[in-house]
Amino acid sequence: MMSTSTFRNSTSTPQEVLEQGLGRWYGRPVRIAAFRQEAMDGFSTNPVSRLDVTLESGEHLPMIFKRFLPKASRVIAQEVRLYQAVLANGEFDAPALYAAVDDDSTNRHWLFLEDVGDWRLEYCKTDVWVAAFRWLGRMHAAFYGQADELVAPGHLPEHDPAFHRALAGFARQTLARRGAPEELGRFDRLMGQGLDRAIAELGGVPRTLVHGDCCCHNIMVQDGSRIRPIDWEWAAIGVPAWDVVRLLEGWGDERDRFLAAYADAMSEQATTAADSRAFENSLAHCRVMLKLWRIRWWAKACQEPGGVNRILNSIETIWGDLESEVSHV
Repeated sequence: MMSTSTFRNSTSTPQEVLEQGLGRWYGRPVRIAAFRQEAMDGFSTNPVSRLDVTLESGEHLPMIFKRFLPKASRVIAQEVRLYQAVLANGEFDAPALYAAVDDDSTNRHWLFLEDVGDWRLEYCKTDVWVAAFRWLGRMHAAFYGQADELVAPGHLPEHDPAFHRALAGFARQTLARRGAPEELGRFDRLMGQGLDRAIAELGGVPRTLVHGDCCCHNIMVQDGSRIRPIDWEWAAIGVPAWDVVRLLEGWGDERDRFLAAYADAMSEQATTAADSRAFENSLAHCRVMLKLWRIRWWAKACQEPGGVNRILNSIETIWGDLESEVSHV
């Protein structure tokens, strides 16, 4: 099978785009006999439809049609380009890409993707979660310490110092809008104590391709515990711990088992060895960054009495534990 087409400055209909993309995919002319579309409400922040496509040859192709809203087109175009540059042929078990539109002039950014089903990791037992952490380790290993290869072809954003400072800045804006001076003052004191150190330590960790929103809702599972990650909208060049922390969220007793599976997969395939102590520190700092993300995006949850202070308590504990470790070395 060949890589699919990307259309620019295109006024073609979805069916026409798909016919041309499938023609490239199969390496022969393709005509669609039936094209049925059903919206998947609430599935994504951008319009997503399930397509029931029947070719004139009689072949039946279930697929997903993802259209990105104009207000998000600059960011979302990155996902289209990531599919083209890195994921087009199902790399890392991402859904296969059949066709795409990448047209800045009309704000049309479309993806026609393989339908990988509805069974999400969140429904699965722990053995499947182990498989998910092994998948994540293999994915991170592919570009670990070689992330510069992704800068030009994927047009990916970077989790650099500016990104991490922006997380803190956005979280602060949310607290300021809430009009809670006591919480805001505490937040400022915590950021003054630990943010610079966190940014410096994360900046010293080898980077790789990160999914960016690696939660159980964005990982589909097929027969044989095959892991199929979807929604690469937040993909970036960053530290591996960002994804690991996101996937670990909510787990307690199984943490060590999952991390061992991840580390085994990384060590089997990465060309650069990971420093286990530095990785643990980056996990701790990324836990803080995720909490800043939560304050920014989960503003309603932060309205709960004591909600923000619980998050701030956790940040204080994490940074305090790191300080204690340093003082005992």
